[in-house]
Amino acid sequence: MQETSIPIRSSLRTKTTSKIALNNDELLSSERAVIDAINGVLASGRFEVSEYIDLGCGNGALTYWISEIIQSKKTYGIDYLESNCRDAQENGISALTLDLDRQKLPFLDSTFDFASMIEVIEHVSNKDQILKETHRILKVGGLFLVSTRNIASIINRMLLLIGQVPWSYDLSAEYWIDKRIFQKEKAFYGHFTTQYNLNSICNHLEKIGFSIIEIKGMTGPQFNMFGPLKHTIGKIVMKMPTFAPGFVILARKNSKKLHI
Repeated sequence: MQETSIPIRSSLRTKTTSKIALNNDELLSSERAVIDAINGVLASGRFEVSEYIDLGCGNGALTYWISEIIQSKKTYGIDYLESNCRDAQENGISALTLDLDRQKLPFLDSTFDFASMIEVIEHVSNKDQILKETHRILKVGGLFLVSTRNIASIINRMLLLIGQVPWSYDLSAEYWIDKRIFQKEKAFYGHFTTQYNLNSICNHLEKIGFSIIEIKGMTGPQFNMFGPLKHTIGKIVMKMPTFAPGFVILARKNSKKLHI
């Protein structure tokens, strides 16, 4: 069977508004960094997508924003919180409550043209299952957009070198026991099961049956320690995803058969 690909054309039409507020003034610096990196990855073309699914959609704000960029005709979302799904449904997203760690996706093979998992995979214990399921529900040639934290970021390497806990790791949700140098306040990142470095996530995606199309590094709140130089350093790091606090990857499904 001949493989098909989702069209990627020039002159991308981007929209930075959402039915749910994606107000730049209200975004956390980490959220803004994710959006900037996604913009960088998707800015290479114009997409025409029939069906799009966001795995871990939250309240649907980012899901809606991505759906506008890729011009999805139908948008689905998955989240483990019913309240998030209700918010997403109110904004035109067909959202389902599901535990990505324990349940398989309730969709037929080769259903979707585009899938995303934004700042979610680091919270999932059974990464093999969710990546295989994503591969299964994508059409051949379908695109997968994934973003996550980088355990081997330059900041984490520096912290480990001086005997401190890597950034984005919460050892306690109640007490501030993992204060890093220059960190002014506790930030709770949620339960991270494991984090990738760039090489490991690319290898994992390729083992499942994806090919990597594009990679962008993204900055994070830890760059605030550099004061007035944070934006300059951030721009440099975005071009060097191996050292960035996180990265956004666009991958394509190669074939129906999973790689072993």
